Amino acid sequence: MSTSEATKGPWRVHPDSTAEVIGADDYHVASTSGPHLHVDHDGNHGHWATTPGAHRDQEEAEEDANARLIASAPALFAACEAAVKSTHLQAYQPETWEQVRAALARARGEAE
Repeated sequence: MSTSEATKGPWRVHPDSTAEVIGADDYHVASTSGPHLHVDHDGNHGHWATTPGAHRDQEEAEEDANARLIASAPALFAACEAAVKSTHLQAYQPETWEQVRAALARARGEAE
C-alpha cells in the first residue's frame, strides 16, 4: 500500500457516529455497524442479524473499538514503516520485527 492508494489520512471516528470512520476530507472509509453473521458456539451454524439493534448491547463497544482501531491505521502504518527503517532498533527482538514487516506487507497487499 502506498499513500496514494489509500484514502488520505488522518482518519478519525465520525463525531456523530462512533461506528463510522472518515478520512481527511470527510470521505467515508469504513463502517463497523450493520448486518453481522452470528455463529453458534459449535461454529457450524449462524444467522444474519439485520434487525436494527439486534444483539446491540454486546456489539456497541466492539463496533466503537473497531472504528478507533481502523481510524488509527494510517498512523500505525507510518509508525511501523519508520520503525522498520531504524535498523539499529531491529537488533532487539527479531521475532517482533518480523511481525512488523509481515503486517506492513499485508497492508501493502504483498501478503495475506
